[in-house]
Amino acid sequence: MPSPPPFDDATPPRRRVPRHWALVAQLLALLLVSACGPKPHPQAQPTAPEALHQGPLADYIQAASLRWLLLAKPKQIASQPTLKDALALLLPRPRLDLFAQESGVDLRRLRAGAIANYPLGTLYLSRLSGNGVRVEKAFLQRLLSGKRSRHPVPNLRAHTGIIGNTPQTLLIAEDRFSAIAVGDPTLANTAELFARRRLKRASPISRTEDFRAFARDFSEADCAFFAPGPFTGEWVAGAGGLLGAATAVVASLRVEGTQLRLTIAMSGDWDPAADIPTLERSWEALRASSLGHLLALRHPAVPAEVNSSRERLELTVLLHPNAMAQGLRAAVAADVWEIMKSSNWDKSTDISHPTKPL
Repeated sequence: MPSPPPFDDATPPRRRVPRHWALVAQLLALLLVSACGPKPHPQAQPTAPEALHQGPLADYIQAASLRWLLLAKPKQIASQPTLKDALALLLPRPRLDLFAQESGVDLRRLRAGAIANYPLGTLYLSRLSGNGVRVEKAFLQRLLSGKRSRHPVPNLRAHTGIIGNTPQTLLIAEDRFSAIAVGDPTLANTAELFARRRLKRASPISRTEDFRAFARDFSEADCAFFAPGPFTGEWVAGAGGLLGAATAVVASLRVEGTQLRLTIAMSGDWDPAADIPTLERSWEALRASSLGHLLALRHPAVPAEVNSSRERLELTVLLHPNAMAQGLRAAVAADVWEIMKSSNWDKSTDISHPTKPL
């Protein structure tokens, strides 16, 4: 009987290791060596520009504390043959040229504009078409003191300073739109946060129920005035007391042929049987007033028509644009220029002084 092999044999017999296991062992060894060695420094990846929100100007206007909002399509208005003579009365070409030179914005080429008024100040927005550099340069030239600039992201630039005696802030968003806050810079800062999608709790005016109720008015009008409720103070007595019950009101203008359609609409909870006669009486009182005479409301092209549903009370009338412009020129033309003029007005020009009536 053969004896078993001794346990203390120092040289055990060799065993053949399969080839594929030998390769696995070599790979594991290489991995361990590379893991213990120095790690290469990661290369910094270029930061992509922050994607800005793209939407109508109302998307950058905060709803909180808004007093009123004016939305307009200046280029569309300027291209209307019906309004050519009326616009020449209100805004003569030399003054529009000077405004374009000093602000960088030619109203005759501006596709969309907005003015939003708050207790803090007023926000002016323009839809840019590649002229952001001109707007920015003109704004910086008007600054008298306190200039501060910042670039929160590559596609946004903001400048703040004093023009005249008032702080103003300019926001340029990737040549898409500009926002100028006259007064508190918070208005421009909020527009920036809306553009950067950084406001989660606050809402722009475009998302409110009252604004959406007039979506068709805004889309079809050449110019529209919007005021959200609730209305207090002197507003309560407006339109025969109807404004006191309205949740919002809009007045829009639209060219129809050779005439101008004016629509005044109020949202709320209406009783057509009672509220239509009230609005009709209020309109007749306005027509008979000195303001109605000034704006040529006594002789409209087509008599006013009042309609109502449960949620909307509306008055529509067709007006003669030239007769209306004559009255507006006498009433507010000087104030319009005061809004448009810049602080570095040159009295040596051949245009009459802006504080005098046109």
